[in-house]
Order: sequence, then C-alpha cells, then structure tokens
Amino acid sequence: NWKASFLIPGLKVKVQECIRAGRDPEYREYIENNFRKINYHVRDMSEIAGIKPGNWFERVNYDEFDEITGDDLRLYLDSLSTTFRRRERKISLQLDSLKRSIENRMGEKQFVRLLEENHNERLAELVLNRRSTLKIIEKDDRFIQKADPVFMPPESKYGRAHFYAPFKQIGEIRIGTLVFNVAVIWMMTVLLFCTLYYNVLKAFIVWLEKLKLPFWRKFGRGFLQM
Repeated sequence: NWKASFLIPGLKVKVQECIRAGRDPEYREYIENNFRKINYHVRDMSEIAGIKPGNWFERVNYDEFDEITGDDLRLYLDSLSTTFRRRERKISLQLDSLKRSIENRMGEKQFVRLLEENHNERLAELVLNRRSTLKIIEKDDRFIQKADPVFMPPESKYGRAHFYAPFKQIGEIRIGTLVFNVAVIWMMTVLLFCTLYYNVLKAFIVWLEKLKLPFWRKFGRGFLQM
C-alpha cells in the first residue's frame, strides 16, 4: 500500500516542516511548495477514500496555516492511512479466500503446479519494481510513485502512461494496455502503408518546393534524390 506506507508519512514530514517554519519569509518558497504537495495529494486521496476534509482544510496555505490546523491535518492523514490499510487487508483476505477455494477444488499438488506454470517471479519483480529501494520521488508540486508501477493508474487522459501501466485512459474511457498498444501499432502500420503507397512524402516535398523557400527547396531535392 504505497499511499499508507510512503506517501502519507512523507506528507506528515511536510506538515511538520510547515509548523516549524511558520511564516518565516526565509523559507516561504519551500513551505509554499510543501502546501502545493499537501493540497494536491489530500484532494486526490479524499476522492479515493471517500473521506472529505473539514473546513480547516481551507487554511492549509502559507497565510492561514497554524499549529492547530497542522494537528487537524495530521489526524486526517491518519484516518486516510487507516482506511487504505483496511482496504488492503480486506483485499488480501479475499485473495487468500480465493486461493484456498481453488486449492480445495483442485488439490494441493495441482494448485502448486498451477502456480509454477503461471507465475513468473522475475517478471513480478520487474513490474512491481521490487529490486529498487527508491519507492517515492519528490517533485516541486507532488510526490511521484515508484513502487508497484503495474498497480498505478496513469495520470494522463490522452493515452500517455508510465511503463507497465495497467491501462491507458482516453478521457473517461479505460482501455487495457495490451489492446491499446496493439491498436496503436496497427494504426501506425496503416498510416505508414498509406504514406508509402500514395507517395505522400514526395508530394509533400514537392509542395514545399512550390513555396520557393530556399531552405526547403534544398532540403526537398536532397530527399527526392535519395
């Protein structure tokens, strides 16, 4: 559980830094960056957990933040951590129950054989990034997850995603990574075929030469002579 194990402890450190610095102008830029991180992740986690922060959250900024608000914020982060860990435990229990059910139906030997034939430990280490000790990266406005990339949803809604993302997203539509990548490969293949079949590149270079631009005319002739 990356949020409970790494993100929330990291945010608590930022809260403590904000309390200690107060409104010292010497640390203003650094503290404002802390508030950006806190605001971004609290809003994100509140939607995921379904737990909205109180009115005190409006004071999580450089001008209004104080120790009382900091205490409220830390308590709220604790409640989020508890919620995420409970969800993790519930899912873990469901997974264990499913494994026992399959094992009882198949028998222990067949179940072990099933695991050996379908589980690749090296692949699991790769997509879960187990060998890396770097689980979280701090940027100016947020923390970046480096652990368990295969379980991390992409942030972009235009099809871009991190390596090993479980799905790609176009607007509000989620598309499996395999289906999306195969579709993109086929689209690029069709586009390249049409470009070569209809000699689009040559037509484009000829059109550029008609513009009578010296640079493009020279550039175009070089391509046409290849």
